[in-house]
Amino acid sequence: MRNFRGRSGGEIDVVCRDNDTLVFVEVKTRAREDFGRPFEAVDREKQKRISRGALAWLRMLDNPDILFRFDVVEVIIAGDAKPRVELIKKRIPALEALPLLMRMANRINHIAVWTLVLVHQLIGWGWYTVLGEKWLNLHARTMTDIERTHNVGAYVLAIVTSVIVNYTLAWLISRLNATSAVAGLKIALLCWFAFLFVEYCTIAVFSAFETNPWPLILIDMGRPFVAFAISGLVLGGWRKRTA
Repeated sequence: MRNFRGRSGGEIDVVCRDNDTLVFVEVKTRAREDFGRPFEAVDREKQKRISRGALAWLRMLDNPDILFRFDVVEVIIAGDAKPRVELIKKRIPALEALPLLMRMANRINHIAVWTLVLVHQLIGWGWYTVLGEKWLNLHARTMTDIERTHNVGAYVLAIVTSVIVNYTLAWLISRLNATSAVAGLKIALLCWFAFLFVEYCTIAVFSAFETNPWPLILIDMGRPFVAFAISGLVLGGWRKRTA
């Protein structure tokens, strides 16, 4: 049993268990009942705070099938008399829709993903517009060696790759409960480093045959670094607004 504060501003006085049921408890204390019972102080604004706190807790558990309820504990302290404590179960029926809110918060923002797909294409275009000549020189080629640009299939593959990358990042950021732009950035850059950069570097070094591969590595890996970073910031920042 403990007090809990969510990162998004939610707050739960007590989180406990009643057999297999998770219970979120709001505690209200008064010295008299002249102005109504304590539970009546749990107004709509307070219920919003409770719901944000409960949502944060349920995200940490990552168990959509868990049973839970919302109770209110009234504590009335009248003078020197013994405090009167009363438990009111399921006192906040408005929060019964929380499982739906939880599913909504964990869903993927498809608009953000497809916007990032477009952003990735623009990053690639801009990156090689600036560094394309240097990139060709490292491949011992010049623009005059290229009769035509890539065929349509190459551009389709680039778009499909961006779709896969951004949907995967969106799913991973959601599963890891990253609810800020910085948290999303960290996850995206970790994926870039662990799954892309180190593998590409290994292949490039072994394929260099005693030449210096690092200028080409930095050019080729710099573009996905920028793309992954922007995706992490956007996807993590969007989840912060929904947390």
